[in-house]
Amino acid sequence: AIGRLATGRRVLAFDRSGLGLSDPVTPDAPPSVAQWVRDAVAVLDASGAGRVHVLANADTGMIALQLAAEHQGRIATVTAVNAYPRPSIGDGYPHGEPASVEDVLRAIRTPGARPPVDVLSWIAPAVADDARFRAWWDAAGRRGASPRTAELVHRAIVEGDVRALLPRVDAPVLLLSRVDCPSHDAGH
Repeated sequence: AIGRLATGRRVLAFDRSGLGLSDPVTPDAPPSVAQWVRDAVAVLDASGAGRVHVLANADTGMIALQLAAEHQGRIATVTAVNAYPRPSIGDGYPHGEPASVEDVLRAIRTPGARPPVDVLSWIAPAVADDARFRAWWDAAGRRGASPRTAELVHRAIVEGDVRALLPRVDAPVLLLSRVDCPSHDAGH
């Protein structure tokens, strides 16, 4: 998919702080949506990129929207897939996940615990009952981040809220939402 996306253009991707090959995070310097926006700007600066078209999905939509609001001259368009300005119900926002943040984080840091939300069933229901795929999925997740890092990253996501910045986004935004997607509240 990335190869087709890159046809005729340059594609930049980055690992957010705490994930993949990026710098680690610690409880003393936890990640945040704002930090991830700074990471994105650093990638743009290092690559010499001018105005860019941003593609984001799910929680990275918050990063894309804040990037567009705070760096208007750098963002040509935003395409957001199943994205949201805030992931959970609360604070005058009736959309998203009602699951307790602490329940999700407890499951992340408890080996063998089943999270209150089965993400694999949400995003790939056709393979959710395939034991081999689930084992691969779980192993890949453990390689991506330690339980402590995963907890810090998930807390940053769950506590993210860019609603106040939305009026400052002046780039065209294309919002794509999958109909009847169990992992996405279309009300976002």
